Amino acid sequence: ANKAIDLFHKIKDPNDVIFILLFNSCAQLGSDEGLNLAKKISKTIPKSFYSNVRLLPSILYALVKCNDLTYAQSLFDASMKNDVGMYAVMMNGYNKENNPLKTLNLFYQMKDKNHLIIYLHVIKALSRIGDYKLSQSIIEQIPNDLLNDHQIQTVLIDMWGKSGSIDKVKEIFDKISQPDHYQYAAIINAYGLNGMGIQAIEIYRQISLDLINEITQICILNACSHSGLVHEARSIFENIPIKTVSIYTTMIDCLSRASLFHEAQNLQEEYERSHPPSLPMYMALLSGARNQINANLAQQIYDRMSKVFPQSDDSLVSAAILLANVYGSIGDIDKASDIRTQLTKSGAKKKIGLSWTVVDGQVY
Repeated sequence: ANKAIDLFHKIKDPNDVIFILLFNSCAQLGSDEGLNLAKKISKTIPKSFYSNVRLLPSILYALVKCNDLTYAQSLFDASMKNDVGMYAVMMNGYNKENNPLKTLNLFYQMKDKNHLIIYLHVIKALSRIGDYKLSQSIIEQIPNDLLNDHQIQTVLIDMWGKSGSIDKVKEIFDKISQPDHYQYAAIINAYGLNGMGIQAIEIYRQISLDLINEITQICILNACSHSGLVHEARSIFENIPIKTVSIYTTMIDCLSRASLFHEAQNLQEEYERSHPPSLPMYMALLSGARNQINANLAQQIYDRMSKVFPQSDDSLVSAAILLANVYGSIGDIDKASDIRTQLTKSGAKKKIGLSWTVVDGQVY
């Protein structure tokens, strides 16, 4: 990306295609540098170049990737003609920002909604909200040819799973003659989210070896974790030939949820003998200690995290809050208050969580 930007600065009279390539490079940077350049150059483009329908979407894409949705929205609102590509870029940005309401608002603005890319983003937004009636009201608008698309089927399985509609999940999956690894992962995850670990394992056992990958392995281990199927998880884990950091972390989470902390820590030590420490592994252990209200273990894990990851401010803030909650749960209010006071004095802030609900058909 940097080399492409350097080349751009050497071109005296760039045309519309060159500008598009530049904005793609800014998007790849995804940094303040990329953002500032995208903003600066976007103000110098001749108006005649905007006849290229790919130009404005490329600008929006760069802004979204550089995390300035506010400026992207202002350009979007100022545009005389917003096409499908522009709507798709904005929807994708809002979904990644965990703002599904704005994705749906854009959808409601559209006159021509029947595009695969639009429904993919809308269904992903609905997955985050998890409301059955709202989801059904929009899914009913999707043309049959799009409902039979593999990508749509995959995100629908995910959406219905997150709203607890397992009958809908099965209905869609059973219509797929040859599921791919994305669809297998989606249904295993849906079963896992709804405490149906046995059914998830049954599906997993049906998958041919060439379709089993890291994603399906993580999903099945997670399904076992949420259903308390530790023995089954161990068996699956032991038979995974290439164990990634995410696979180790998911197995450690499973053991921690079952209060098997000694085994979980042994597995972590096994991983760290040949790999650098992984922060998500420590968070999985800490969450397990929190769930079991084990203050001594939670303190040990937090102290270790502070030494191993001294620069991970955001994660350590989350870890400290978990630790304070553990002390609060056992009635040690003084210790919990001390931790929160230290966080306040340090200026640390926990990331604000978001949740969504639907009242009379309106999302809040």
